[in-house]
Amino acid sequence: VLDPFVGAGGIALEVLSVGGRLLGCDIDQRMVAGTELNLRHYGYAEGYHLWVCDATSLRLDRQVDAVVTDPPYGRSTALTGDPLRTFSTFVSRVTDFLRPRGRLVVAYPAEAHPDEVIASYLEVEEVVDYREHKSLTRRIVVARSR
Repeated sequence: VLDPFVGAGGIALEVLSVGGRLLGCDIDQRMVAGTELNLRHYGYAEGYHLWVCDATSLRLDRQVDAVVTDPPYGRSTALTGDPLRTFSTFVSRVTDFLRPRGRLVVAYPAEAHPDEVIASYLEVEEVVDYREHKSLTRRIVVARSR
């Protein structure tokens, strides 16, 4: 499983807790270091590889079964520029590193509307909106490479 926006490592912990193997990267060195601390705190010393990278320039040539991520958005992110543009660039490249029929599972604010971007590159299998609190509804999309 690849999480290209690993952040603090929440998805990484979930992947490892069910016996999966994880590739995790983030553009922010502090986030990668924090993920490493979190994983070790919960007893994970192996089964993962973390590194600092820009998710829009990954080179993995169809090596992963799934991409599971919660990309950055909002004022508290380290992104410069437009988060939707960064996400769109990333999604346009997902098929380059997903194995055939591999899956993308992504969460983002429902009002962000990158649905068309995902559908133009992958086959959307399921969409779920989850109201997290009064001002945030997350959309979770499961899509499969063609």
